Amino acid sequence: MNDTRVSLDEQIRSFAAAVRTHLDDLPEDELDEIMSGLGADLAEQAADNDGVLDLGDPGAYAEE
Repeated sequence: MNDTRVSLDEQIRSFAAAVRTHLDDLPEDELDEIMSGLGADLAEQAADNDGVLDLGDPGAYAEE
């Protein structure tokens, strides 16, 4: 059987990379500060929702 599900860690990494792309016009130190907690925040959100993570649009997330 072929398991095509993407792990939660991979979902978080992919989403964070997409958010970072949307924020690439920010100064590097500001971008690093924003991105430093993103993975942990998303992992915590998933843990609070029984391992389910609804990431939505990375562009909309970056606008926030």
